[in-house]
Amino acid sequence: MIHARCIVMRRLNLAAHHNLNKKSGWPHFKNYPPHIYRSHSGSIKNQHPRLSTTNRISFICTKRHQLSTASITKTRPDTIIHTPPFPVRVALVSSATALATPVFPAIGLVNAFLRIVLPEPTLRATFSGFLGTVTSFAFWTVIPNSYGVGPLLVPFAMGNGLCAGAAYAFVDVVSGGPKGLKNPILVGGGIGAFTGAFAPLYCYGPLFYQLYGVESIFDSIHALYQVPFMAQISVMTGFIAGGMMHPLLYFFASGVKGVPWLNFSGVALFATSLAAYLVYSPKDTLLLVTDEQYVPRKHLGLLNAVVRYNVEQGEFAAFSDGKWIDFEDGKKGFALAEIVRKYSDVTFDDAMLAVLYDYGFTDVAERNPDRVVKVMSIKDFRSREEAFLQTDWVVACINKKDKSDVLEELHTHFSSIGASKRQRKIQAMKDVSIAVELLFSLKQHDADSTEFMSSLEAWIRQAAPKIILYASDEYGDYSNQSVESQLQQLSWTGGDLTYSKSRWEHLLVQKREKLWRWAFLATGSLGAICVHFLSG
Repeated sequence: MIHARCIVMRRLNLAAHHNLNKKSGWPHFKNYPPHIYRSHSGSIKNQHPRLSTTNRISFICTKRHQLSTASITKTRPDTIIHTPPFPVRVALVSSATALATPVFPAIGLVNAFLRIVLPEPTLRATFSGFLGTVTSFAFWTVIPNSYGVGPLLVPFAMGNGLCAGAAYAFVDVVSGGPKGLKNPILVGGGIGAFTGAFAPLYCYGPLFYQLYGVESIFDSIHALYQVPFMAQISVMTGFIAGGMMHPLLYFFASGVKGVPWLNFSGVALFATSLAAYLVYSPKDTLLLVTDEQYVPRKHLGLLNAVVRYNVEQGEFAAFSDGKWIDFEDGKKGFALAEIVRKYSDVTFDDAMLAVLYDYGFTDVAERNPDRVVKVMSIKDFRSREEAFLQTDWVVACINKKDKSDVLEELHTHFSSIGASKRQRKIQAMKDVSIAVELLFSLKQHDADSTEFMSSLEAWIRQAAPKIILYASDEYGDYSNQSVESQLQQLSWTGGDLTYSKSRWEHLLVQKREKLWRWAFLATGSLGAICVHFLSG
């Protein structure tokens, strides 16, 4: 189309020049095409040495058509190579190396086996048939287990990723981009060898220290590198791993024709980063630790759980960290606390620290004191449980009109102890509830009886020393759990003051009668003993 239009324009221009020449008889140079002029004899000549006027114009239009076609061909999207940006290439190499870190022990195991067996003819003849077994064990046992305990390998993965990314960045800048990095032996193997030589000596130790506070890891790495061939094995493992990873990463780093880098390299970077996060993210349970060594953080709140009587619900429930929890969770917390309490060593809420401590890195306990699990002694636990029990049952007896349900619940709760002891305990709580009800009724209806209230409060604290009477007695886990706070939450307005006083006076009469009975029995028994000795 472009060529045909140029031919038409050429013919129109020539016709215009011919008519103009007829009228004037003198050349008008400004009306002629470039490089064409009219001589004095009236003939048209072309300044180009090899082309006539017609061929000259046709040649120019053809070249324009060719240039236009070539420019369209060069800008076709399916022929453009979309190379990802430099930071994306470096991040891709780092994340892929970190993700592949659990494979390196398997490569190192096979490498060590060959290092030991091949140089010695005797060993080579003896273990020549074991190469397949070692390889199978490395790739079917070591690799799955390494990925299974991924959180333990976080410092190694970070060290390998940092070194590989730094080495690739240097090579990429020196070579002028990823297109000059096609050789897997020199590029992939070289980056891997550098990582195998540099990361264990200069990255693993500092990362362990920063993450977990382990100082002794430096001595362990130094002692490990005293083993013959250990440095060579590490370098060769990195060389092999880098050579294997290079063909996979090269196309993601250099890009492919017709595919935007975000849809290719960007997706690969997202996939490797997500996979690395899933592999190395902390897990609640690891096969390498026991319940004595490690308690998950989500279960820490269950360790201080106690059984209480929920006055609002009218049933037993578990209580921990200022809130009511499921009774089954409370039972689980009791069991965990008992396990930790009986364990003679340190328990952590971080599985990695528990493993490191178990492997002999005992300084992690000193460096991470906030990760050491502490449970109260059995004595403190019983004291806390008794305080809640006295407080809750007093509130229940005061709040409920029908006391028979509360007494039945008390008998059920104390069913594990003897009948006489159970009866004494229940009777003591009934007596305390009468005194507490009178005390809070006086506070609401007769606040001027301060002297009587003081003596009544002293009697209550002597009969139930662990009871939480007022909001001022609350602290820690006892917040909003005192008798005063619970009665306010239940909107208790106070009972009949006259009835409360009569019950209290009747209780005092019973106490005096009981005291006289005991005194009479004691006196009679003592008199009988004296008569027996005097008559004898």
